[in-house]
Amino acid sequence: MTEAYAKVITSISQSGADMEKECSLSTLVRVAGFYEAVGYLARKRLVDPKLVVELLPIGTAWNKMQPWLLFDRARSSAGAWREFEFITRASEVLSKDDEYVAKVTADIDALEERKKM
Repeated sequence: MTEAYAKVITSISQSGADMEKECSLSTLVRVAGFYEAVGYLARKRLVDPKLVVELLPIGTAWNKMQPWLLFDRARSSAGAWREFEFITRASEVLSKDDEYVAKVTADIDALEERKKM
């Protein structure tokens, strides 16, 4: 997964078709499938969406993969990658929640202080 993610994130392709040629279909499906599964678990509340947002670079992955995700969605079905999109939209909302962001920042600051001790 690490190699697949790195290949996708470092891709220079601007279109879905070019990205598929550069990265390979299996690599793109592996990465998107991971975020699809995480989005499903978060939507079903089997994992805390806030925890997912704290741990994963969801927006980065979606922004980089969006040309391919939309390309694949157009050739397969309108519902393709909807869980990935759900967790992306949820992360955007959660990242704009000032109280939540303040809590996360305080948690990180507290962790940094403990490391200094």
